[in-house]
Order: sequence, then C-alpha cells, then structure tokens
Amino acid sequence: MKKLWKKLLIMVGVIMLFAASTAYAAETSSGGVTAGGMKTSQLERFQYCLYEPANAVENMPLIVYLHGHGGPQNVAELRKEKFFMNLRAGGANGTPAYILAPLLPPELDFGAKGMWPGIEPSVMELIEYVADTYKIDRTRISIMGTSMGGDAAIQIAANHPEVFSCLVGVIPFHYKCPIAKWEQGWGQKLASVPTWLLIEDEGSAKTMSQTAVDEILAAGGQAWLDVMSGADHGSANTRISSGMSSGQYAIFDWMISVSKPVSQ
Repeated sequence: MKKLWKKLLIMVGVIMLFAASTAYAAETSSGGVTAGGMKTSQLERFQYCLYEPANAVENMPLIVYLHGHGGPQNVAELRKEKFFMNLRAGGANGTPAYILAPLLPPELDFGAKGMWPGIEPSVMELIEYVADTYKIDRTRISIMGTSMGGDAAIQIAANHPEVFSCLVGVIPFHYKCPIAKWEQGWGQKLASVPTWLLIEDEGSAKTMSQTAVDEILAAGGQAWLDVMSGADHGSANTRISSGMSSGQYAIFDWMISVSKPVSQ
C-alpha cells in the first residue's frame, strides 16, 4: 500500500510539474520581448508582445503600440512588425521604456467585427495589467498606432484622455478604412493629450487631420501635423518607418519625454 501511495504521489508531482511548465510556456522571452496572453472581459486569450528594457526599474514609461489592418497574424509576426521594431530600436538607443504591442485577433480585423475599437475594453484592461505589474510611471503612458491602428489610437485616447500622456497617429484617416473618423468634441477631450499626426498626401486624410489639429489647438491643447508630400498610403508608411530608423522622426524620444501633470 505504501508503495502504491508513493507511486501516486510521484505521478501527481509529474502532472503538476507539467502543468506549471505549460503555463510558463504561455510567455516566452527573446531579446527583451515577451510574448504572452491574458483573459479579459471580452477575450479568452488576448495575445501581446511586451518589450522590457534592460536593467528595468520602477516608474519607467510605457508606450502602447497598435498595429494596422492586415498586420501580423500571430505574436511571432508581431515581434517582427517594423514599427514595433523601430520603437524597440529607439529604446535601445535612448531612455529605456516598456513597449506594449497587443495583437488584434485576425478574425476581428474587419469593419463589421469592430477592429480595435471593438475590443477597446480589453485594450484598456491589458494596459492596466502591464502598468500595475511592472509599476509603470502613470504620468508617462503614451499610445501610437499605424493606419487602422492610428485611427483606433486616436479614438481610444479620446475616450480615455486621463490615461495617456501623448498620442502619435501614423497615416490615420485613410478613406478606405471603415473606422477612420473624427468626431466633434474629440478636440476638447484630447486637449490634455499632445498629439502628433504623420499622414499621407491624400485629400480626405489631410482634411480630417487638419480638422483634428485645429480643434485640439482651439481647445487649448498641443497638436502637430506632418504631411508626407507626394506619398500615398503605402509610401508614406515606408517613409515614416525609414525616418524613424534614421532619426528624422524621433517618435520614441518624444513619446517618453511627455509627462502628464500629476493633478490630472
């Protein structure tokens, strides 16, 4: 009987060890980037990549990055997404910061499914989890998005201006994007969120971007607009990415330099 119990205990131990190993495998790290997932109020497993700077300490800034439509299909592809990589390169060469890149579930990457705005509560829950877990400086949580992710970043920041220290929209407001819009009242909401828009040279994108900048400025906020002269959506994307790599657009340095007043 004692031998039987001993065998059972060994089996239980092996099972528990395997379960622990499986749970740990849910988060794998490589080169400062951790791939993980969490259960949210909307998603059973919301996947993400998180860059953690070397020699991380408490009260570091956090950059939230939202990728565009038709982007990475899994965290392995997200790790290699060019703007996420450009932000990490900025971190390597400048002041350290955490960089959070959620993965939009590919099955939701359609206008009818909501895209990023459709899972906005989950995005905010993930940000809160990372900010709490890694003891992020709450006055320096910024958000950036490209293309459809840029449209989403603008909308999420407008809905949660108390959270974000600043906002970067890269080629938002494309006329074919189903979530591209600018609503009256967002200028007032973003008055406390310095905003930098980098856009393609296209009519509707320029009109909406100029309206956004004008309304933010009119509300007493700060906003800047860079138009990629002669560039369409794709070439503007490439030009801005190359500009980040060359240092022409110091987006990383700007985002971590902006702090939200403590009183807010």
